[in-house]
Amino acid sequence: DGNGHSIIFNYYGYNSGDDIGIFSYLYGTVKNLIVLDGNVELLANDKSAGAIAGSAYSGAIIENCINVNCTIEAAGKTSNFNTNIGGIVGYVSGNVKITNCANFADVLADVSGNVKAGGIVGEGGNAQISQCFNMGTVKAGLNDTDFKIYTPNLAYAGGIAGNIDAKIENSFNRGSIFSNAIEKEETVTTYANKYQEVVNGSGN
Repeated sequence: DGNGHSIIFNYYGYNSGDDIGIFSYLYGTVKNLIVLDGNVELLANDKSAGAIAGSAYSGAIIENCINVNCTIEAAGKTSNFNTNIGGIVGYVSGNVKITNCANFADVLADVSGNVKAGGIVGEGGNAQISQCFNMGTVKAGLNDTDFKIYTPNLAYAGGIAGNIDAKIENSFNRGSIFSNAIEKEETVTTYANKYQEVVNGSGN
């Protein structure tokens, strides 16, 4: 229990082992924690990153957590980059619950390959997300000039989640969403007005 305390989290460089977050792999409960500032710049392939957790599994709970200004970025403009990044958590699996969480920071996957970026969650399945919102910019993919050099992206970007099989309730996005260098106004993973709220919705 963070008891409402705030921390600053910074990470830069390659990592051949763990996913990146305050918790690399989360299996328990994190609540009432504020990431006030910082920057995560992920340069390693096949990794997930988020301000609270890199990955969350097996009934993990993230509750009342806020990413105020810790930018989450996958960088190193290389082809065939496989990564999941989120403002709160990069990847979820196994009945993970995320409640009353908010992201105000940018989530930027400036790489080519199989990339997923979301304001709350990058990618995952079998999750429940409720009372969450995103205000940060979310981007997946390189610009047009880079596409002429590198292989095309399989890029997913969403205000709440990039690519997820989840029950999403009472959550909304106000941030700008970009995918493959084309601005898309979307909520969850379907194209919609970015001011639309998700009520009893689902994304897959």
